[in-house]
Amino acid sequence: MKENRGFFLKLLMILVALSIVPQLKAQEYFRINYKNGTVVEIEISTIQKITFDKLTDINEFTPLIDLLLKMKLYPNPNTSFINIDYVLPITGEVDLELISIEGRLLKRFNLGTQSAGSHTYQLKTNYLETGNYVCTIHQNKYSASKIIIVKH
Repeated sequence: MKENRGFFLKLLMILVALSIVPQLKAQEYFRINYKNGTVVEIEISTIQKITFDKLTDINEFTPLIDLLLKMKLYPNPNTSFINIDYVLPITGEVDLELISIEGRLLKRFNLGTQSAGSHTYQLKTNYLETGNYVCTIHQNKYSASKIIIVKH
């Protein structure tokens, strides 16, 4: 009888929560904010296809973007640590961020100034709950991200 009571109490709490929380509405517009302050909104239902090309005003950093996007994470899934391999074509300040799948910054690591070439950083994950996380590497104003899967 106690088991049924707990079940019905949980069910009641869910029903109350559903009646209080407003219905979520799907995003209706795609918004673009330009550097000059102009904002353009496009109704999503009118979009057939979106294509992103490489930026044309950063030609000298194209190799950096290409190489960072090829960073490797292993083992993935992992239980206690993950190795992050990345290549820097130029010397510069490097930061690594660990972000929850909901977009909350969990931890930021300043890896200091690193020389051009291959690097590996070992990130401990044993304190994280089972789930998916985003690992982002930043150098100068460019970044690359990959998904980390933690399983315990």
